[in-house]
Amino acid sequence: MKNLLVKLSLITVIAAACNTVSAAFSDSTNTFALWHCNTTNWAGNEETTPDDNLSGRLAKNLQINAANEATLVPGSPYGGSYLNFDGTDRATAFGVLDPAPTDHLKIDISFRAHSFPAAGLYKSLVWTYPVKVYLYNGAHVLILTYDAAGNPHFLSSTKTINADTWYSVNVVVSNGIVEVIVGNDDEGYQTNSGSAGAGLLDASSASQVTVGWDYFDVSRDVDADLDEIRISSVIAAPPPEKLTACIKNDNGSPTLFINDKPVPPMMFFGYADKLPGNPNCEFAQQAKLAKNAGIHLYTFPINFQGIFGDGITYWNTLDSILSAVTNLDNKAMMIPRFYLYPSSWYMSANPDIHMEFSDGITNRICLASEKWRNYMKARVKDFVAHCENKFGNNIIGYHLTLMETGEWFYERSWENVFSGYSENMRLGFANWITNKYHSETALKTAWNDSSVTFATISLPTTPERSTASSAFFRNPATEMKTIDFYQYKNELVPETIDIMAKAVKDVTSNKLVVTFYGYTFELSAVPKGPQITGHLALEKLLKSPYIDIVASPISYADRRPGGMSAFMSAADSV
Repeated sequence: MKNLLVKLSLITVIAAACNTVSAAFSDSTNTFALWHCNTTNWAGNEETTPDDNLSGRLAKNLQINAANEATLVPGSPYGGSYLNFDGTDRATAFGVLDPAPTDHLKIDISFRAHSFPAAGLYKSLVWTYPVKVYLYNGAHVLILTYDAAGNPHFLSSTKTINADTWYSVNVVVSNGIVEVIVGNDDEGYQTNSGSAGAGLLDASSASQVTVGWDYFDVSRDVDADLDEIRISSVIAAPPPEKLTACIKNDNGSPTLFINDKPVPPMMFFGYADKLPGNPNCEFAQQAKLAKNAGIHLYTFPINFQGIFGDGITYWNTLDSILSAVTNLDNKAMMIPRFYLYPSSWYMSANPDIHMEFSDGITNRICLASEKWRNYMKARVKDFVAHCENKFGNNIIGYHLTLMETGEWFYERSWENVFSGYSENMRLGFANWITNKYHSETALKTAWNDSSVTFATISLPTTPERSTASSAFFRNPATEMKTIDFYQYKNELVPETIDIMAKAVKDVTSNKLVVTFYGYTFELSAVPKGPQITGHLALEKLLKSPYIDIVASPISYADRRPGGMSAFMSAADSV
């Protein structure tokens, strides 16, 4: 039997679950269950008399089995001693999750791993019935949560763990979201988040906490040191008043309102990707000038493809940018601009979603692809939900971009090529034609083609797209097929914007949606004519109930000092 110097106490309070959605949580000493090894006598499996921090609540003792007890070793970097587990040891506290948490749970630990599990295997750091913290797949932390229905949800930290190095792990499960932060002061910290499902698995019949081992699988005993273990309920902070933003008529003019107050629509644009960790970067210097001038609206591009890079969701860069902007200006109201292009791995895995050009190139997105639309609509909702959950009260809207330079005109419009030859485009065109003409008799008459049917609709050939019977104009009596195609191809763009804008609205309770469109003047000189660009369906876009702001840069012509800085569209007519 070992004679050791230790103070092991576990103070537990499980507060009532709050059904508020908030990314900020308030914790107090009364909410924590705590093991911290200090300097009180303890020997073998004799339980301590714990200090309950004068909370008046029953403290739970850490019980160590004498046959395979964890070793208490002095010299913890946090003061006192730490628990050492050699791969066969274990420690348990009973009755911790009593009453059982129904949604909100927080786990904090500090650990130092001496070895790692083989690929695909788990080693348990801290185990509770609904939330478990493992070393997994080599040198990573894995969080496993079970929702109220018993469904498992896995979240792996992207932080790589080094052997014999102390790390802290912070896990928060609340309102269906699990977030884990792993790291240390020397290496930095990485944050990952994901779905935890609805509620937490009922722990009322299994309220124990195990340390260093898995209650159901003894092969998962860990080879590591642990200290500073805290289990607590999470008390969601009272949610701040929800930010609202809208465009409404004020004295005859469309006006931006934030929290029901009119705000001048002057905003700062820059590239904020260098801002995290670099407070003197160009963005920071210029944004401070805007802030000092009373401008608190910011818009900047986000690397959307990088978030959903290879089938795994990476939120760290996004979170660091949005946090850095709000740290720069605590009054910041942001409009993240993101490009709805899937990552290269998705494009490679799904060649059927590609746009086809007249020269055979097929490396862009075809807007008519239902597969791409459904995939991207889900990703937009994921992205916006994450932003709203963590930064919603500093975000007034979202700027959707895609295609050439993100401005919603078909790629390669400035080149001497035509786009739109894929099977997805043909199917979309056939569906559009069916909805327009309703009967094959009407179609045959309009196209002056007695052989055409809805099933045999084809796309215009390159020669059909290249010629017109009357100089600049096509004759509806003989060229209606090509006329219809270009109407469809142009309407496809605002239709797609509308679908993605609705996805934003569904998640945000009506935050602003911004898009580029309507470059009637600027795109009039493209080599194959403005009808190829997709920007000739402005009326359809303006009728959308989901789009609040239509934007463009000033013309790229005559931009130098003294130039006219012309608009790209008939702005006053819009």
